[in-house]
Amino acid sequence: MSGSGFLRPSLVPCRSWQGWNRKQRWGGMAVGSNGDVYCCPQDAEDLLVIQPKTRDIKHIKLPYLFRNVQLDGMAVAPDGRLYFSPIVRSRELYEPYEGFFEALEENVESHEEILRNYPFRDVDGYDCLWRACVLTFDTVSESYSHFVQKLDPSDIEDAFECSFSSGLFGGMAAAGNGKLYCPPTNASAVAVVDPASKQISFIMGAGRNTQQDKWAGIALAENGLLYCAPARARSVLVINPADDTLDFITDQTVFDECGVVRYPLFDFIDGDEPLWDYEADDIHCWSGIAMADNGKLFCAPQDANAVLVIDPDTWALSFIPLAPLHLGTLKDKWAGIVKAADGRLYCAPWCVDCVLVIDPRFATLSLIPFLFWDVRAEHGLCQWFKADPAAYVPRECYWQWCGIAASEGRIWCAPDRADEVLTLLLPKDNLISLLRSGYHFDLTVTSESGGHVRCHQSVIGSASRVLDTMLAGDFREGQEGRICLREVSPATVTHFVEHIYSGLLPRGADVKELAELAHQYELDQLLGQCLQDALPSSLNEASVADAARFFKRHSTASFEALELWHTFKYAVSRDEGLCSSVVEALGSSGCR
Repeated sequence: MSGSGFLRPSLVPCRSWQGWNRKQRWGGMAVGSNGDVYCCPQDAEDLLVIQPKTRDIKHIKLPYLFRNVQLDGMAVAPDGRLYFSPIVRSRELYEPYEGFFEALEENVESHEEILRNYPFRDVDGYDCLWRACVLTFDTVSESYSHFVQKLDPSDIEDAFECSFSSGLFGGMAAAGNGKLYCPPTNASAVAVVDPASKQISFIMGAGRNTQQDKWAGIALAENGLLYCAPARARSVLVINPADDTLDFITDQTVFDECGVVRYPLFDFIDGDEPLWDYEADDIHCWSGIAMADNGKLFCAPQDANAVLVIDPDTWALSFIPLAPLHLGTLKDKWAGIVKAADGRLYCAPWCVDCVLVIDPRFATLSLIPFLFWDVRAEHGLCQWFKADPAAYVPRECYWQWCGIAASEGRIWCAPDRADEVLTLLLPKDNLISLLRSGYHFDLTVTSESGGHVRCHQSVIGSASRVLDTMLAGDFREGQEGRICLREVSPATVTHFVEHIYSGLLPRGADVKELAELAHQYELDQLLGQCLQDALPSSLNEASVADAARFFKRHSTASFEALELWHTFKYAVSRDEGLCSSVVEALGSSGCR
């Protein structure tokens, strides 16, 4: 077998142009019960929806009043809807724009209605300044709704006195009681949204007002408590949904070794002069938190020099250092973390050119870089230089992706200022020892030219939807326990089955025959491995046409195949001789 099972990440265009004023568009992700992935709008006008099953991406416009309004997080509630973190107006906090809450209460839906109704009804009284609203999205009907609630300032006035109008909260997560909790980033209270009663409440006592960027990310542990990743705070915030109480986990030694700044412990200096934490140092240590299969919680390192590990059973803190990865002094490295089906945890690359992979079984770290090869084309010759993973050194790659989710065997990263969604196929578990054991075979895979391999229906059927349908339905293959592969050699049959068990590309395989099977049976991992392996180290005018036909044939089969086809065309277009050969064989589409 060859390869590690990982393919290079692929880019999926999301058709959103910002012009020269590039702001953060989406940040944070959630997976619906339908398997679709939703990207939380930041300064965007739409909800970005990724549909892994159909390989589609679509934009669903936000209600007019919520467009270009920063939403600080979202989560899927027990009712299946998406709920976004609350927007708050208080004495100190301005609304997103003048008349926002009044327009919501009037159900205004367009700019023309705002002009027609402005100024909105005048609400007298200090107490009427205090409002909160929550936007919701029905993933079935793809429709929005919202609810607005008047707040009692006597209960929560201290929570928003010195915080910023946006970035109040740092994510959102559902607890076992069905409520949704938002950790405070710039606020000093935890927000609680009850989807059943459509009520918003706050838990006070979550840090002082002048502290900015306190916590970023929240996750539910097996013990029913919610844990929040520390950004600038020197503690892990713990929320008990049973009684809405807060607690804090701290370990000064761990925080010092991870690079957390020791901020002043008082709110004011020199009389009434507030001391903002960023004046001491602009360090945002962790961003995102996720629970591994072993029950421990892992925090993605943004500026910290280590992954933070939380043991919910003992409340002990530990860390996995980044030093062996040669990251140097890079900042804003990763933003967001998710546990995938393979048991590993993946961190979204914000300002570095690689995905961070955490293996909680062994407390080890690894990197998956974007750039897998370098392309040079000139004088009728195209050369591909595959990168040496051992020589890879991470590089800065500013504000690319923020937020990460796992669905349908893939990792997905939400575009911050990138023009594409980043996706990564998860490697398959290596079950080759099960194949070689010879135990309890109930399926035979054969070819028309002879040769056969005995194997397990459950393993073959789990490899793709096509194979699952073939074996689980009323088709002949499932009833007879036999699959016949057409127009391939006996060796390719063996290699086909070996890949499904191992997730790797067998050595000496006929990659063109395997690519045809991978395309037919929707085996994206195998197809990507075949296409990468089939790419010759160099192409000339005599061989480039055949290569172009091969890559174009499979370009619609997967994200990886499409990106490789675009990369191939880009390389060829840089040389007039190569481009002419491809155009002669495929027409102008083969070189542009």
